[in-house]
Amino acid sequence: MSVADTIRAKIATGELPLERPAKLYTEHGRNEPCSACEQSIGPAQVAYRWEIEDGGRAYRLHAGCAEILEAERLKRGFYDTLSRCAICNRPIREGEGHYRLAESRIHVDCYREFKPPTYTAR
Repeated sequence: MSVADTIRAKIATGELPLERPAKLYTEHGRNEPCSACEQSIGPAQVAYRWEIEDGGRAYRLHAGCAEILEAERLKRGFYDTLSRCAICNRPIREGEGHYRLAESRIHVDCYREFKPPTYTAR
């Protein structure tokens, strides 16, 4: 089985996420296993650390494995999850209702609950 096949299988079982990470770091490997291919990420290699918003799950990935996972996300239509709500900072998913205000996007519910600050003229 190829690395790409392994990643697809892990996506199918939920072992790897399709949602965009809330935080993404790069670091040197620490001889810990890659969440995708399960091979060790050595100190001379770059490790991508993906932290997911739903409960703080974290994944460590080789650079190549991270690229394959990102390609799978894009093939499946997860390209718009880069957008975040300007009020709550949660992802705005593809097809989810939202408002666009200037360069910002806001969930419909967040917009309804948002109370802008009041300014008093001096």
